[in-house]
Amino acid sequence: MAECCHFFDLFSYLIGESGPTLQVTCAGINGASTVARDNLVATAKYRDGSVATLTYSALGNRSLERERVEIFGAKNAFVLDDFKTLRVFAPTGTRSYGGGRTDKGHRAELMELAKMTRGEPNAIISFKDAVASMRTTFEAEGIARAALPADDR
Repeated sequence: MAECCHFFDLFSYLIGESGPTLQVTCAGINGASTVARDNLVATAKYRDGSVATLTYSALGNRSLERERVEIFGAKNAFVLDDFKTLRVFAPTGTRSYGGGRTDKGHRAELMELAKMTRGEPNAIISFKDAVASMRTTFEAEGIARAALPADDR
């Protein structure tokens, strides 16, 4: 569940707002060898009317791409598979980008961090936004824990 903060951060970045209200559904799965709260659905509702849904599960098969982001709006759709490929579905047609290695931005992040330490303009997330993403994650964790039977918490 700890990795959820990265997705809440991504949602807030894409929407341009932080501090959504949350609904979290979490259920233990009989016979599953995972922590029950590692299988949840969180819906984040933003002030501008945007809705982001995170399905977080530890139950999938390892051969399936691990992370998928789908964005819908203004008659467009974007599908990002495992940070490798991006497909854009627009009224004018469909285009694909990438297809190579997974790029989760680690190199770029270190380059931005170096800029920050030198006092140069950079794209590092603000402390305020980092705190907001963690608050959202802690709130989701709290809701998930409260929804589970005491043995699964």
